[in-house]
Amino acid sequence: MMRYPEVFAKAWTLLKQERPGLSLSEDPPESHRLILSFDVAPNAFGVPSAVCIELVWDENFPYGSVDVYSKTPELKGFWHQMAGDGKLCLERSIAEISDETLLLKTVRGVEDWLDAMSKGRLANNGEVYELPDFGGVSNIGDYSYSHLIYVEDEERYRQFCESRNGFCKLLKYVMPKVLRPTEFTKGEGVGARIPDVECQGLGTAQGYFMATWVQFPQITIINNRPPQTWSELFTLAESSGIPNFKRLIRKAWEQATGDEVYFLVGWPIPRRIGYPKAMMAWRAFVFHSLHYIRHAAKHEGYVSRRTATAGNLWRLSEPGGGRDSSINWLVGENISYEGMTARWKLGEALTDKKVALVGCGALGSILAELLVRGGLRQLTLVDGDTLEFGNLCRHTLSSTSVLENKAKALACQLLRACPLSKVTWNAGSTNGTEDSVWGQYDLVLDCTAHDKLTFPLAVTLRKQNVRYIKLFINGNAKYLTIASSGRYIRC
Repeated sequence: MMRYPEVFAKAWTLLKQERPGLSLSEDPPESHRLILSFDVAPNAFGVPSAVCIELVWDENFPYGSVDVYSKTPELKGFWHQMAGDGKLCLERSIAEISDETLLLKTVRGVEDWLDAMSKGRLANNGEVYELPDFGGVSNIGDYSYSHLIYVEDEERYRQFCESRNGFCKLLKYVMPKVLRPTEFTKGEGVGARIPDVECQGLGTAQGYFMATWVQFPQITIINNRPPQTWSELFTLAESSGIPNFKRLIRKAWEQATGDEVYFLVGWPIPRRIGYPKAMMAWRAFVFHSLHYIRHAAKHEGYVSRRTATAGNLWRLSEPGGGRDSSINWLVGENISYEGMTARWKLGEALTDKKVALVGCGALGSILAELLVRGGLRQLTLVDGDTLEFGNLCRHTLSSTSVLENKAKALACQLLRACPLSKVTWNAGSTNGTEDSVWGQYDLVLDCTAHDKLTFPLAVTLRKQNVRYIKLFINGNAKYLTIASSGRYIRC
């Protein structure tokens, strides 16, 4: 029983009035799903003239979403659509509707999507490039890792233009439980190494997997859908001019020392549709190794010691193609600086500066969080105090950092939030007169609660031509004072 039957009844009546051609029943459906047939204009994509679309909602209607799925096989693999279940990604504003018009506007959204699809206008030149959906992961619970993170930008892309495949290490991180590719080498032998990007915030890697990487010219096989099965992947490799792809798969399968094989696939992408290729995108898939298959086959009695050859087991395993099974794709995400700050960041006039922040207390910790999460690339934290329980009510750190140095604990927290930022700390004290220390910065923020540091630091920074800003809150927490040095005066 729906929680808002009267609202849905109004929505149903409105839909029947506005779309009489849908042949809707007199009464609303008792379940939370509805299958409708829509007409489709002639198109060049093999989509028939009529398609079935399923609408699904929950008992919170109209406050929950109405999800839309394609039930016609030919209507899958397009832009703005999930590859695994065929879910259509409609105009975002539809999800914000919370009245009786939600059902009707969802149907209108489906009609607009189908019209754009038939005209080849789902993705237009100049729009932000949308990565293909890999349909999530299948049977990934059988393996150790399900997520891949990587760092790619335009500068690194030039390094991959000269090679189609090679080897790399997949670093294993326990918290968070992810893999990160590093130490890329070009070619199957010992080729030139592609420089890595420093990434501090993930902590220390707990070992690594050796992996083969292969570059495809593009990763989609049907419209905007990537391969979902082994046969589709091999077909894509052949059509992409990679004749040795299956040999690379088998070699990795045979040589893996553990139970799992992780294989890396990359392809160049533009920033916007129709623009030149600008960076690499990566996805990894995982499958069981020869070592695992051999042990499992013997244990189950499929083969004897004499017949447990690589050739026999290859025909039994997923990669061999004897059974066309699904590929276990890992979830992938680019954590480059540009990607992490795409939705919001501070202006480049600040993010490219080298900043020191003195005093990591109530005010300093908040300011440091805003700066680093806003895209500041280099920040040094200076504070000799330790965190106490009494500080927690006015600090961004938690009880897990109590009795730790404030600067160090805050730096570690910021690195976990923004792994590519360079956040360092100084747990010592300063008197503000060390010329060699302060002259390296473009900006110094002083958030200490006292003014003992103000005058000597202002004089030192004035000599070094470094901007100095002093911020403090008075003892009763009623007044915030901000003072800044200028072109001709010190702070």
